[in-house]
Amino acid sequence: MSQVIIIGAGPAGACLSLILSQRDIPVTLIERRRNFDREFRGEILMPSGFEALMQLGIDEKLNKVSNHSPCQLKFFLNKKQIL
Repeated sequence: MSQVIIIGAGPAGACLSLILSQRDIPVTLIERRRNFDREFRGEILMPSGFEALMQLGIDEKLNKVSNHSPCQLKFFLNKKQIL
C-alpha cells in the first residue's frame, strides 16, 4: 500500500515520485492521460532543469535519449498557431 499518492505525472509529479521512491517511501503516481501528445508535453529543458535532474541521478539516462537544439519555435493558443 502506498503512503503517498501523487496526482499528475508532469515534471514535478514525476520527480517527486522518484525522490520518494529513492527514499523507500511507497508512492503511487496517477496520470489521467494515456500518452504525452505534442500538445501536452514540453519540448525544451532549460539548463537549470537539467541540473535538477542531475541531482536526481537520471542525467545519464537523459543523455542516451536523442536530443537536439531547436531550429524553430512554434507558439500555440487554443490549438491555433500564433507565432
